[in-house]
Amino acid sequence: MTYVAMRSQVPCPLDVYQEIQLACVEGRLVLTVPWVVEFLSMMDSLAPRLQYYSSVCKLLMQIHRCFAASFLERYSLNSFLTVVVLGWLFQLPQFPEELFFTDLDSLDCYNKDQNLVSTTGLTGANCFYSEREKRESERRKEESERGREGE
Repeated sequence: MTYVAMRSQVPCPLDVYQEIQLACVEGRLVLTVPWVVEFLSMMDSLAPRLQYYSSVCKLLMQIHRCFAASFLERYSLNSFLTVVVLGWLFQLPQFPEELFFTDLDSLDCYNKDQNLVSTTGLTGANCFYSEREKRESERRKEESERGREGE
């Protein structure tokens, strides 16, 4: 039995994947991602090659790309923090580079509503903005519409 197969049988001490999904559903990724990254930064070089941690890393890559895209469209400190923290994780020596470049074309991770697509299992969950940011965005949109009507 290989070392990877043996390690695959050991349960993970913390279900990070579920925590990320829950944070996405509840709109608190900006709070969850930093401690998840800190937790994952302590893994050895074999852990990212295990199926569980590989799926966690792919989910984090999708979130990274989504936040990077949303940051370019609309400046947000939450997006900036998430992109920087995840970028740091991806540059660690134990993080395999091949994971970062896999399925580059298939990671179109946001639709018109800026929601994660069904490939992550988070369809309909707006992961990008907190409730306060959503309200502020709606308020600004209404103000700009009123400004156009007044012209």
